[in-house]
Amino acid sequence: SQYLKKRDYAPVDNYPGYEEPTNLQLPPETSMAIDTAFPMETYLRQGLSREEYRRVLQNKPDGTFLIRPSIHKPGQFTLDIVVQDEIKKVSIIHEHSKYGLVSPTTFSTITQLVEHYRRKSLREHNRQLDTQLIYPAFDQRFSNYR
Repeated sequence: SQYLKKRDYAPVDNYPGYEEPTNLQLPPETSMAIDTAFPMETYLRQGLSREEYRRVLQNKPDGTFLIRPSIHKPGQFTLDIVVQDEIKKVSIIHEHSKYGLVSPTTFSTITQLVEHYRRKSLREHNRQLDTQLIYPAFDQRFSNYR
């Protein structure tokens, strides 16, 4: 069965040649951690290639971000964010049913992590990431920025 349903992420109509994957599978504990209190379709998407994720963030202002499944760690996630005109990748740690950017993890859901870093700078964990999660990459309200 599919844990992340098609309605749970934004459409990808603007990617020519892209076909919806038919085998979207996240472990049950991961799918439960992604709640819908914040519109996750504005920042979470799976099934794109590494280059497609990169294209989404190219030429976007600092603070533009997305969360995607980790390519190398199944069941884990990666935060991609624009910082000083560069795309930085940050592993999201999932341990003891909690999420965070460092251990020990403190957030029950990815949405809680996103909400926290919309108000607080990522710098508290990495001095090179002096920005907040400001512009969800798939939010149409911000698509014309820059």
